[in-house]
Amino acid sequence: MRAVISSALLVVLSWISLAEAFEVPVNVEEPAGIARKAEPVSGGIALPAGMFRPGTVELALFDGNKSVPVQASELVVGPKGFVRWVLLDFQLDLGANEIKTLMLKTGRPAIPRRPLKVTETANLVRVDTGRVVFEVSKNKPFNLVENVTVNGKETLNGGSISYVDGLNDKRYYTDVPKLVKLHYVGPLRATIEVRGKFKDDESAQLGHCTYITAWAGRSDILVRHSIINSRSDRRYFAKVKSSRIELKPMRTAGTVVAGADKPKRINGGGEVSLHQGLEEERNRELASARLTQAGRLLWSGRGAKGWISNGPLWVADRLFRSDPPRLLSVASDGTVILDAAARLFERHKQENTIRGRPYACQDDYRWLYDCTAHSSEYRIDFDAAGDGTALAAKADAAAARVWAFAPGQWYSQCEVLAVGRFGTLADETACHNKWGWTANREPDRRPNPRRFVGYEDNHYESEADSAEGLLLMFLRTGKRGYFDEAEAWVRYHTDVQAWRTEGWLWKDGGIWFPQGGPPGNRPVRGKANREFAHWNKGTSVDRTLWRLAMAKSCYCHFYGAGLVDWYCLTGDREALQAAIDNCETKWDEFTHYRNFTPAKSSLGSTRGFGRGFYVAVRTWMVQPDNPTLKRLVNLCRSTFVNLPEEYLDERGVYAVVANKYPKNYLTDSIKEFMSKNSITADDSGTFRDASGNSWKWRDIGGTWMLAYIHSACNLLAEQTGDEDLMDYVIASGHFTAKFMLSPVARQTWYYTALDIPRKGDIWDEWKYDGQQRNEFGEGPRHSGWYTRFFPDCCARAYSWTGEKYLLEKAKEFWSFGNRRLYQTTKMTSQHHFATHHPPKDDSVLSTVRLFYEYSHPKKDTEPPTAIEDLTAKRLGGGKAVVSFTAPADVGGKVIRYQVKVATIPILPYEDWDCRRDSGRRRNWWRAINCKGESVTKPAGSKEKFVITNIPDSNGKPLFFAVRSFDDCSNRSAISNVFKTE
Repeated sequence: MRAVISSALLVVLSWISLAEAFEVPVNVEEPAGIARKAEPVSGGIALPAGMFRPGTVELALFDGNKSVPVQASELVVGPKGFVRWVLLDFQLDLGANEIKTLMLKTGRPAIPRRPLKVTETANLVRVDTGRVVFEVSKNKPFNLVENVTVNGKETLNGGSISYVDGLNDKRYYTDVPKLVKLHYVGPLRATIEVRGKFKDDESAQLGHCTYITAWAGRSDILVRHSIINSRSDRRYFAKVKSSRIELKPMRTAGTVVAGADKPKRINGGGEVSLHQGLEEERNRELASARLTQAGRLLWSGRGAKGWISNGPLWVADRLFRSDPPRLLSVASDGTVILDAAARLFERHKQENTIRGRPYACQDDYRWLYDCTAHSSEYRIDFDAAGDGTALAAKADAAAARVWAFAPGQWYSQCEVLAVGRFGTLADETACHNKWGWTANREPDRRPNPRRFVGYEDNHYESEADSAEGLLLMFLRTGKRGYFDEAEAWVRYHTDVQAWRTEGWLWKDGGIWFPQGGPPGNRPVRGKANREFAHWNKGTSVDRTLWRLAMAKSCYCHFYGAGLVDWYCLTGDREALQAAIDNCETKWDEFTHYRNFTPAKSSLGSTRGFGRGFYVAVRTWMVQPDNPTLKRLVNLCRSTFVNLPEEYLDERGVYAVVANKYPKNYLTDSIKEFMSKNSITADDSGTFRDASGNSWKWRDIGGTWMLAYIHSACNLLAEQTGDEDLMDYVIASGHFTAKFMLSPVARQTWYYTALDIPRKGDIWDEWKYDGQQRNEFGEGPRHSGWYTRFFPDCCARAYSWTGEKYLLEKAKEFWSFGNRRLYQTTKMTSQHHFATHHPPKDDSVLSTVRLFYEYSHPKKDTEPPTAIEDLTAKRLGGGKAVVSFTAPADVGGKVIRYQVKVATIPILPYEDWDCRRDSGRRRNWWRAINCKGESVTKPAGSKEKFVITNIPDSNGKPLFFAVRSFDDCSNRSAISNVFKTE
């Protein structure tokens, strides 16, 4: 297996080799209309392949000619040992809605005047920002931060972290941490990760995970706190009646200011509480929050801002309004309380839902489903100043963090996402202009930094990785609203959808959506602590647990690439851990349940395999040394490339030989055609025609599922240069182009099959239904949804080969799928921009390669000339020697060869015919890849080298053929086929 270097990567590498430094624009936008002073800014920047080894990254940041102190933390060291992502941290003054473009260059970074200082000992971590000093203990119960001083004066007199188990009404406090770990430590920022359990909690045995981030020169910290229900011994449903962080300030002001709809000043004694008891996104009428003092109602309404202050201590809960029930309070002794699991308000029932309560939170208190987390994001300032208006602006600013990213085309050029090279919105617009298309309005999404997604019917509604699609839309368009929406979906995928296995590996087998049984179909863990009524029946508790069950990941509706993308763009380590947890469930499914055995197994679930393979490769790209990920990627690859021919059809598609009567595919009109042409089918799945020919039909099943396998194979092929996977991607592209667009309806089917009603046919019910259609397939009702999955199947094959036919077919799929809305009789007059609408309406993940390739034409579009004088001689021992004349390439340079061998003659895909050639001639892509091809010589030179991986043919002839590739990834035609005895 040799590395195959893409043309775009060659351009990047050659550019780097000619330059001593590189420059990348970094865009910063203030998103909330609030002026910022020394605002912390962060963001993930991709680095070109092959440029930096770990420990060698030095980057400087400039605002014009002014050097900006910056910290660059290595985020990802890729599979080839080079740093591919760094996380930038710096501080910047910004006006309201101001946009700045800085320049990132290689070079020594500037250091801030008062850099952050972090000291770690065996007992604690001490952080000094220059304004605030605090400690995190390693050998005492975790109480968030201790020994807090502001400008040398002690500010905090302790605190606590606790939760109340709603099943036994006991409060448990955090124990000594099991893990205290530092991340992103530098002169401008540091993050501390703390994980542990709650002391004496033998019932629910919940865990916690907390990330504390501090910045140089600032008095505030960012806290992400999660409670985690994850038991390795049994399935468990936990009820949480309180999840608190308590902070005890040394000084109190006597006056509390609370962020209701407007700042409210409260004087006098008694506990002051701001309580969000209902959600507001779907509840447009009911008062959802209350402000009370000593039980007396001070305010009731909507739009609470979710912050409270007691003297200089100020706290804000970013998800206060969007993820109820939550509570912020100041106790009579001045203790500030942040509670992420308060009680929901009572409201009237409406059908199976209590009005105003979150859809998946119908009981009075919050339930945590098995292997689920619940997270909060707090901003805590130990030296806050200003009146209520200033504090309200401070909360809005904290919710809308400022991020820094390179332009979208930079991430495309660096090929660091699962989609590889992608077209931006500007590229897509350029394509429209080239094609003469008119399109509707450009995609846009308004910023919404407090957006929250707490639930999705994962199995019945989702059909795409919304986090991945939304982040791709953000990078393509630069629109902050896509980033905010993506963050909400990442939070849901991290906390709820993923099966969070805290300190253990999933072991209950494949996860099917729960129809009354355990979520894992090979359960090892013990029985659950309670049962609940299914299908949205029973009490509010039953309905809550059922809906949460439906929100969990299953083996067919399985995602995680977006979690990895989010980690790369933001440094969110918990998102990455959730992606790894997801992959661990796939490993158990593929080994414990499906028992994948290369050369023997089928794939079982087409989309389950394709999505799992895709997520595994994407996660492995950023954690290449993780042993489970390595095993999972290798198992997926080996299982797929070694599929028996009864599963992997030589036409380039996963299609299983069926041994049953094709009842669902034999429509009345097809039966009529078969009768007229003397074709029969029996219960064994065997078809026979009047000439005595017989064949088995092949079941493809859901058409759109094929796209996931194609994407996964392409991703690993681009990462490793795996020729077997590359061959499949190209063949799959050809299969798509040839078969997957109905010539009569101009759309793709929901389900389909091969060799019905004749061998060599793809099942096309529309071809026989007798309905009138014009040249565009208009007339009967169709949907373009399935068609939109396939443009990039053709475009990626074009990327590998330069075969223009494939790129034109990609455009054709997009044109017809784009303009046919759901179950309509006509196409729309205008085209539509690619976009993503959660949870299933995606058209961007399957089209961005088309936009890239069409808007960035290859500098050389002509393939090398075909080799015509190949000879081969078998040497024994799995070796052979081949020789030929090195081919010429007009406009480029030949950079590599691909030699293949088969036991029957080899034909290129376009010449191979299923009816005529099955078992008699080998389709090029299914011939065996040889190893050991030499470095190419100049055109006209004599090439001669020894190759390996030659099969033992038991004395029968072998057939050899070769192709060449140039430096723009144009593939030559097949050579002469040489037969050896």
